[in-house]
Amino acid sequence: MRKKRAYSPMHRFAVFPAATPGELPMKTDASQPPRRTVMSEREFIVFAAMLTALTALGIDIMLPAMPVIAATFALADTNDRQAIVAVYMLGFAIGHLFFGPLADRFGRVRPLLIALLMVFLTSLAAAQAPEYSWLLVARFVQGLSSAGARVIAIAAIRDRFGGREMARVMSLVMSIFIIVPVVAPGIGGVLVAYGLWKWTFGAVGLMAIGLFVWARARLTETLAPQDQAPLRPGYIARSMLDIATDRLTLGYATAQGLLLAAIIAYLGSAQQIFGELYELGELFPVAFSSMALGLVAASLINSRIVRRLGMRPISRVAGVAFVAVAGGHLLISLGGTPPLLVFAPLLAANLLLFGLIMPNLNALAMEPHGHRAGTAAAFLGFYTTALGAIVGGWIGQLYDGTVQPLLSGYLAIGVFMLVFMWIADSGRGPMAAARLPTDA
Repeated sequence: MRKKRAYSPMHRFAVFPAATPGELPMKTDASQPPRRTVMSEREFIVFAAMLTALTALGIDIMLPAMPVIAATFALADTNDRQAIVAVYMLGFAIGHLFFGPLADRFGRVRPLLIALLMVFLTSLAAAQAPEYSWLLVARFVQGLSSAGARVIAIAAIRDRFGGREMARVMSLVMSIFIIVPVVAPGIGGVLVAYGLWKWTFGAVGLMAIGLFVWARARLTETLAPQDQAPLRPGYIARSMLDIATDRLTLGYATAQGLLLAAIIAYLGSAQQIFGELYELGELFPVAFSSMALGLVAASLINSRIVRRLGMRPISRVAGVAFVAVAGGHLLISLGGTPPLLVFAPLLAANLLLFGLIMPNLNALAMEPHGHRAGTAAAFLGFYTTALGAIVGGWIGQLYDGTVQPLLSGYLAIGVFMLVFMWIADSGRGPMAAARLPTDA
């Protein structure tokens, strides 16, 4: 009779063998065999990418409509239009705190279906808002419900993958979901050109209901019964506190939140910079979409090299490069507004480096919490989004008709991001070493 292998805590960091057709590798331990799911690995990655892309669609498709919205509701300050993005991100941050614990108690599928249905209904409400204040309320609730899609996507990925494998899958997810920011502004521009700007909100609802049908038909539960957590305030608070006071997780999460601020600042001021400062007008969607291509390339590159090089080395090198590019770009801008052919490639370089850093920071922060992936994803989603929205929104509000506020923000973000990555790495004492593989 074969001798039974003893369980080791490092089993949860094992890299899973490749799946046979129709089978998806699952995070497991020595006592539980892998389970099967209707979705193949490829379908699951595409599905998870579309769930995360729902948030991007909720922002990017309506960027071309911001001037029309400002005119429709007679906004006095042109920067007030940025509240459409800011309140959405605020709701998105808070929503994580609701859907994470729900996903750890009731599984991934049922809370996801509720979240997608809420996105659909709030999209209809936003399209029919009679006043700007009502529009902002609808956008807040839409962001809150969109958080459910993202937090459950991240939790489901962590259910199945760990370590470098999770970073690889997150990179593949990002490379697919970036397609939405690439095409969404173009779609929004067409809708605005035909006077159908309200359909920029309706398109989000259509995507949500499509994902609802897909999940209902194909997605099976990924949360193991023994990992279900009680839905008690005390338990949830203790779990959140454990995660929030973990030096390794908090360091990487803070670095991730600062990096997210760079994207939010860019989203908030992109229409003003490209559409007004550089006078691209109707070509703004083309310029905006082109910037996202670097993210696609970086995500694909990271998915191929992270197994060999590791998450931490890639993040460190890309972080230093992010600071160097932002600093050089800022120096150029001090002599006046740089030509578009200078500004656009350098900005695209920063976005490319973003794509090399973000999935690795996410995987590093999530790695120690596979047994409570929903709550961990909730905390990380709330914390990083709130930090990113506050810092990124503040940088966006500094727009003064030049690119210097954005580039100064990028430089500061890069420097502090490296500081918090160092803090996370320096916290790898005996406790952290037992919870994060040394080859990460």
